[in-house]
Amino acid sequence: MGMAAFRVGMEIGRDRASMCMVDAQGGVQCRRLFSAASTPSPERFADTLCDHLEDMLLKRGMMPAEVRHIGVAVAGQVDRSLAQVIHAPDVFGTAPVALASLIEGRIGVTPLVMGEACAAANAELRFGAGAPDFLCITLGRHSAVAVVRQGKIALDETAAATDAALNALRQTAVQTLSTHALTRLAVERFPEAFAAGKPSIRDVLAHAEAGDAPWIALIDAAAKTFASELREVMAACRVPAAAVGGMLAAHGETIMEPLARQLVMAAERDNPGAEPLTLRPAVYGGDAVMVGAAFFSAQVFA
Repeated sequence: MGMAAFRVGMEIGRDRASMCMVDAQGGVQCRRLFSAASTPSPERFADTLCDHLEDMLLKRGMMPAEVRHIGVAVAGQVDRSLAQVIHAPDVFGTAPVALASLIEGRIGVTPLVMGEACAAANAELRFGAGAPDFLCITLGRHSAVAVVRQGKIALDETAAATDAALNALRQTAVQTLSTHALTRLAVERFPEAFAAGKPSIRDVLAHAEAGDAPWIALIDAAAKTFASELREVMAACRVPAAAVGGMLAAHGETIMEPLARQLVMAAERDNPGAEPLTLRPAVYGGDAVMVGAAFFSAQVFA
């Protein structure tokens, strides 16, 4: 395989960033995860990002100019030119950032920049189950949602009601089914379990995976709240399926199964006898954003 067959995808979130190199089939060849909390300016951040990129590629005997494509997915809004981050308060504060040109100035290669929801949806479109209409959701430290219709990402949700529904779903995820929310709920309910150290989502998942009934019930309650909102949003967006990626999607029995069960129950409760809604894990799970960024192009937009 020639060097030009390789691509790089990056995911930039709150306090941390990750990147990977993938082959033409989407196989992850190598990856890098690092803290982004100590980068006070977009320029410094871009420098740190490029340092890690160059180092990751150098270990494979490559330079940035030798990869076919570099895609950067950001937890925020990006303009249609796929160059400018318009709004990413968790990452860059309030001002817009010309991230593509900052990176190009350092490595001589122009990346495409997109929102993380679009990147995750692109991974599902390219490598997933092939359904033409679905919601793509990431669940992890934060949440992102994209609508896919007829195999294209619907970037401009012109209907105010649809836009409001997507925002409501993001907020519900942050409050119920994010790593932070589940940890906070567990600390409130089981303070004695965290007396010895700093609470972590790993502790919450470990208790549930060990079959600890009260912890399973805590996740089930969060899944019920989120599933009820998800059903409404799927109806508003006119899609019969949802694909879930992000860090929490990797936990099938603990997170995905309760969520799928609660979605079926919510749909049956609100609309008995209707066509069932389906929920599936995104094909790349926690890597969906990075892999989708690596294969991103403007053609995926409706």
